[in-house]
Amino acid sequence: MKRMPKFSTIILVASVILFPFSGWAEMGHHGGGSHGDHGEHHHMETDGHRRVMEEVYGGYFAIQASLAESSMEKVPTRAQSIAEEIERFRDESVETDGHGHRDEMHALVTEMGTAAGALAKQKDITSARKKFGTLSEKLAEYHKNHGRDHSTKAHVFVCDMAKQVWLQDSEELRNPYFGSSMLKCGRKMQ
Repeated sequence: MKRMPKFSTIILVASVILFPFSGWAEMGHHGGGSHGDHGEHHHMETDGHRRVMEEVYGGYFAIQASLAESSMEKVPTRAQSIAEEIERFRDESVETDGHGHRDEMHALVTEMGTAAGALAKQKDITSARKKFGTLSEKLAEYHKNHGRDHSTKAHVFVCDMAKQVWLQDSEELRNPYFGSSMLKCGRKMQ
């Protein structure tokens, strides 16, 4: 009879220790729902994110080409489109994410949207190039850390004179910060 209480104590302690882990595994790591549900949400968000980033890269490349030609022609409309696309994605992402996740990538994409919105408001090429530098810095950081998730090819350049980076869809050096006056000023980073 004396062994019975020790054995019962061991079973009780073991169940207290093991129960939370078995429950955690069954409920999923968020405390409710299943990994399958979370996986589907993550997949949906990834598809939406990829679509948005393809739009961002496309608009960005059009802006870069315009500035390299010393033109403002596509700058405001493309920058506004980037800002709106990112804002729409952010709103959809917040609505569909019941877990309230705000990770580093979302913060960076939000900063890109803000930079694109500021660029869209510029009326002259000098100020547009400054705001383009801010957008470029954010997109270059995104591309370095998350670009492998997308099929978009981008080449990163730096202009030491302007102390700015930019991305291009081609390897031919076309500096957006000096345009036609110093089109070939810069060097490829990646």
